[in-house]
Amino acid sequence: MCGIVGYVGQGKIVSMLLDGLKNLEYRGYDSSGIALEHDNRIITIKRKGKVAELLQELASLPEKDRGYGITHTRWATHGEPSETNAHPHLSSDNRIAVVHNGIIENYLALREFLKENKIPFRSETDSEVLPLLINFFYKGNLEQAILNVLPLLQGTFGFLAISNQEEKIVGVKKGSPLVVGISEQGTFFGSDVSAFLEHTKDVHYLKEGEMVVATKDGFIVKDFQNNVVDTKIEKVTWTIGQIQKGNFKHFMHKEIHEQPRVIRDAFAGRISPTDIRIDGMRELGGAQFINKIKRIIFLGCGTSKHAAIYAQYLFEKLGFSAHAEDAAEWRYRNPHITKEDFIVAISQSGETADTLEAIRLAKSKGATTFGVVNVVGSSIAREVDTGIYIHAGPEIGVASTKAFTTQMICLYLLGIYCSIHSEKLLIDLKQVYTNLEKLPDQVQALLNKEDEINSVAQAYKNYHHFQFLGRGLDYVCALEGALKLEEISYLPSKGMSAAEVKHGPIAVVDEDMPIIVLVGDGLLRQKMISNIEELKARKGNVLAFALEGDSAVSTIADHTIFLPKVPHLLSPLISSVAVQLLAYHIANINECEIDKPKNLAKSVTVE
Repeated sequence: MCGIVGYVGQGKIVSMLLDGLKNLEYRGYDSSGIALEHDNRIITIKRKGKVAELLQELASLPEKDRGYGITHTRWATHGEPSETNAHPHLSSDNRIAVVHNGIIENYLALREFLKENKIPFRSETDSEVLPLLINFFYKGNLEQAILNVLPLLQGTFGFLAISNQEEKIVGVKKGSPLVVGISEQGTFFGSDVSAFLEHTKDVHYLKEGEMVVATKDGFIVKDFQNNVVDTKIEKVTWTIGQIQKGNFKHFMHKEIHEQPRVIRDAFAGRISPTDIRIDGMRELGGAQFINKIKRIIFLGCGTSKHAAIYAQYLFEKLGFSAHAEDAAEWRYRNPHITKEDFIVAISQSGETADTLEAIRLAKSKGATTFGVVNVVGSSIAREVDTGIYIHAGPEIGVASTKAFTTQMICLYLLGIYCSIHSEKLLIDLKQVYTNLEKLPDQVQALLNKEDEINSVAQAYKNYHHFQFLGRGLDYVCALEGALKLEEISYLPSKGMSAAEVKHGPIAVVDEDMPIIVLVGDGLLRQKMISNIEELKARKGNVLAFALEGDSAVSTIADHTIFLPKVPHLLSPLISSVAVQLLAYHIANINECEIDKPKNLAKSVTVE
């Protein structure tokens, strides 16, 4: 959930580490710190708050042209945000330093073991047991000490460790992401590649249960039994410019505006007027595999769970037995899983801990697994049998925008592919292709109405709680709109089916309760209009997102924003952008920290 950076080599150590740390600020954090070797001792500086505060302290540090060091941005799990609880953590004699992502689940038992051996603690964190245990076993060989510690640990962890006695960094991955960057200047480490992308695009993604030992001369990768394993150097295809804001005030705003392009990137090369191609499905056997499926289960958390709900609606309309599940709850319900189940895991980062563990459960029961992820080389991408990359590019804003729309595009393609190859429905592929080709321009047409949405946001800036309502596919965007507004403006917001309003929530409706309703077409449109009438009868303050020309909605709602008409199954691709813009502008007007909301992290790698 936090940012890890490490470097060993011939470059300027402090600059290398801090450049990486600044590039990882988007991940969300509450404190930061650095540890590096100087004159055979480890210097550590830690600060609560933003990296900028750490930078002021580091100005006095002597710059070196070679050496090694580690740095970290922390998002509090055990212990409040403070300098004491910030990483890096040190051994009691200050000769070992560690930065850690994840959770050591048995840390209380390990603390008791260390206390029995008269080893003192300085922090409230679970992470501190790592340098203390490593130091307990340290006999002049850092990786051997770590190998002795690993069998004692329960939980998830990605960590880097250094010693003042050896010019090396040792990195370990079990559950939390860690990637190695390779350059002529030395070896880099990061929670993701953006930490060092300006220095190298050559990377090795650590697999589960791997340890890397890096010096200024290179690195080797071992398993937890100390066996050397093969490495695969991959090339990152995106650039540092893609993780810069350009002329936008916030990354989130930039990423909202990137959606016409990334939507096209998501379907380009996968569909034509005469063919649809999803390589991962072909690997599974295409039509032969699809016709053996009895049930499709879509798993996700947060925004990805909303994409899973979209997929359920979509696949049911296409004739399949489909279910959307909260990955975190599903795996603890003792679900009945068979070899005829098709489990689709959805995750922007590909590192979401709950979804990753759900996939492992499904695989243990013999089900076929499929990933819908953004980050190449991520844990879910490696664990599933096959999958599809959404091609959203780096998403820096903590609140997901373009990843959500590209997830839905890829799920739509998956649905069309499965329907055609199973002959569930007669589908005009040429028309599907034409609809997708038009979609980026229709999203752009909505973005061109941003000033109108901003004006409406001005009218709602002073309210303190919101409801988002929709039916059918619009229900998906009601959930997502409420989540977006909560994430970046901290305003309590509830997304629900409009059908549920009469079953309790209507009790809180009054003129101080803004209600955002999404009104599409089809069978449920008239029911939504009836819902608006009920809300207005109770003095509800209604903002409606309706299709162009729907005068029946605009005559009863307080405010109406018209959306471009698109085919029904693609409608959430428009509605989701509309609620993203509304949430963004309310948060921006209220001067909220949009890209790095308080208490949130970009990648949730702990349960």
